[in-house]
Amino acid sequence: MARYAKNRTPKGPRAVEKVELQTDHLKLRIAAAVFFLILGASALAYGFTKLINGDAGWREINVSTAEANCAVDFTLMYDVGSGGSVHNEARAVTEVYSQASVEAYRLFNAYEEFEGVVNLGYMNAHPNEEISVDEALYSALEKYSESGDRTAYLGPAYSVYDDLFYMQSPDGAYDFDPILNPEIGGLFAEIAGFACDKNSVDVVLLGGGKLMLRVSEEYLSFLRENEFSVIFDFFWLKNAFVADYIAEKLSGEGLTNGLISSFDGYVRNLDARGGEFGLSILRNSGGRVFSDAELRYVGPCAFVQFRSFPCVSGDERRFVTLTDGSVRGPYLSPSSGRPVCALSELTAWSPDLGCADIALALSPIYLAESLDKAALDGIGGVEYIYFDGDKAVCSDREAKIR
Repeated sequence: MARYAKNRTPKGPRAVEKVELQTDHLKLRIAAAVFFLILGASALAYGFTKLINGDAGWREINVSTAEANCAVDFTLMYDVGSGGSVHNEARAVTEVYSQASVEAYRLFNAYEEFEGVVNLGYMNAHPNEEISVDEALYSALEKYSESGDRTAYLGPAYSVYDDLFYMQSPDGAYDFDPILNPEIGGLFAEIAGFACDKNSVDVVLLGGGKLMLRVSEEYLSFLRENEFSVIFDFFWLKNAFVADYIAEKLSGEGLTNGLISSFDGYVRNLDARGGEFGLSILRNSGGRVFSDAELRYVGPCAFVQFRSFPCVSGDERRFVTLTDGSVRGPYLSPSSGRPVCALSELTAWSPDLGCADIALALSPIYLAESLDKAALDGIGGVEYIYFDGDKAVCSDREAKIR
């Protein structure tokens, strides 16, 4: 009898309610008499341009497809009409964004398979088989493999742990929490042992778009015994790759006067025209969330924001507050399979790297019991800011923070 049957249908988007920030300091800043609010990366991001429906200027772009897509996790703001016809540019951006959102949903889906698409779900269903994948997915898996990160191999643990965030009541946390439940903790520790061992499980890149998810017989037996169907899952890393994918699709069509952000902390600003933007930096002090620091920047940039607390709409899919007041977030240690984070919050950015590059560089530093400051300082091409108590610690002395 298997202990944990996890051959389940994937979870779809749920209706969400906005969670208000508990702060007296957070104010919507006004630029050029109006503002736009981007609920992604737990931040306010804005440009000094008007947002008027039907007119030239910044507006939110929505997908125009009824097909399953990943746009529920993202907000795309675009300055339409700056390059010509408002109608034509808005239509072009919408078409590219809609198609990219559908493609990304399918490619990076670890649970579902789609006709004509060889994705993560297909890879999970065909271990030890040589398969050919889309160039974008191959590139993502190549980047992931080169990073040395092993968190995505915690797929079986994620398939249990993720149910923690879909409970009707925190009273049910015991069934999914590796800290509260010793049996779950032991199971996750076993999974972590396999995940960290390349001889047990590894994505082998064969070149030319071909690869194999190699899994040892011992691990396959373990997976069958526990009825796990998912082996590899980007989980909290997924939207980093999706943000980059959508950004590259837009850029490839010359559509760069915009900014895309995800609710879980990934931002790609493509706008190279020289306007100034701002990103709010959140901190948690005594259970209250403050947004009293803001990073100002100019030009294309990628941002990653990690945090250990909920504060924006959609966070109920990533955080749960237990009956004792403790909070569980999405980050599991690949070495132990237990929830962990070295800092309450960490924001990092780079004008040259993508979200996935930054997130992979930060992963072993943030998914730790304590901060390795030397390792954080050693990441090339990435700047950061975090809070030590109420004091901001920033790597860039020239950064505009106020």
